[in-house]
Amino acid sequence: MTQKFAALILAGGQSSRMNYQDKGLLSFKNKLLIKHVIENLETQVDDIFISCNHNKEAYQPFGYPLIDDKPFLSEGPLCAIAAGLTKIDCDFLAVAPCDTPLLPNDYVQLLFTALNAGNHSIACISTENKTQPLCALLRKSSLASLQHFLDSGQRKTMDWMFSENLIVVDDPRSACYSNVNTSRDLILLEKNYRGR
Repeated sequence: MTQKFAALILAGGQSSRMNYQDKGLLSFKNKLLIKHVIENLETQVDDIFISCNHNKEAYQPFGYPLIDDKPFLSEGPLCAIAAGLTKIDCDFLAVAPCDTPLLPNDYVQLLFTALNAGNHSIACISTENKTQPLCALLRKSSLASLQHFLDSGQRKTMDWMFSENLIVVDDPRSACYSNVNTSRDLILLEKNYRGR
């Protein structure tokens, strides 16, 4: 049976290092950052959800369901992931930040191959010995554990992931996971971009 995948694009952060600008709505190569992420994921998954806690009117035109972090509004990305896991009607949820416009076109398959090989609960990317916990693929069955973790008051993404059956997938294509945390990051990404 062919596996089905959903994707959750994380656009609900406060972006404090970006002067509280909504990063998904910043322009990169004449296109919004989130539009790049959507286009990268559309060919890899069956459904896409956008996690946003504000500016919903700006995200609605993309035509994908919008969700927020209730009941843990703006308490971190794990809350968004939990909300995403409750919405999907398939067994796998791929997660990607809205500020990673260069995701590879085999992103979901790369994670799924590693996840499935060892029957892991979660797979996430590592580049240059740096773990990227928000570039991940999760089984829907991990929701119960995540809800228990959040209900206990914990919020640290890596603490929960390492408590689960996690596999870290090394990908040497570090540029594909470049993200935008500051205005300088965006300038450098524009400067160094060589096309896909």
